Amino acid sequence: MFLFTLEEKVRPGCMEEYKDTTKKWINLIRELKVGIRFSAFDGGDGYMDFNQRISGISDLGPKLAAWGMVQEALLATEWGKKRLNTIEWSRYSVWERSAELSYKPLDPNPDPKQLMYFIWKDVRVRAEKEKEFLEIGREIRDFFDERKVERGYNVFRNLIGHEGPLYTVIFAGKDADDADAFLKEAGRRFALDLLPHFPRIMPLVEKTSDFRGWEMPELSLKSQ
Repeated sequence: MFLFTLEEKVRPGCMEEYKDTTKKWINLIRELKVGIRFSAFDGGDGYMDFNQRISGISDLGPKLAAWGMVQEALLATEWGKKRLNTIEWSRYSVWERSAELSYKPLDPNPDPKQLMYFIWKDVRVRAEKEKEFLEIGREIRDFFDERKVERGYNVFRNLIGHEGPLYTVIFAGKDADDADAFLKEAGRRFALDLLPHFPRIMPLVEKTSDFRGWEMPELSLKSQ
């Protein structure tokens, strides 16, 4: 699975106008019929992500062309210019899901459709240590699989848009309390088994950062 992501940072104090004009932006995209569909996520502190699945890197050119058409149409409207003025910066990025590092339970609980709150743990790996990082990641994934843990996680590697190697590990919950309870319970149950991995991982990592937020159905476009 590949994700084409539009990241936007909203200016302080502009979120309400941003959301109002984004709803108009969605209607504009729908009217243009350019094949753009996405899920929106509010990462807090003005960070917004719009994630669209693509078939691969070869699909990037057509998607950029489609977004270019949207931008041109947006600039032709007064409300579109207002939307752009609410944005401090924006960028595109491309991510690939790592099947060998991600864990997907056979019988997930709760139902993934109920999971609307997300924790993204970004991990910037030292380039010369990436192979070792992958080996440990596979060991942790196999451990979760052997224990039949009921809740999974996804790992994506950045291909375009950020300095790398950059991975993001995504945990989900029904809300913030549920997500935190899962991580706390996993830590309690598996701390002794997973603890030996951490001294091996830390020398491989250059930097980590966490982001939290909600999926925003009202700002998503999942059908034309």
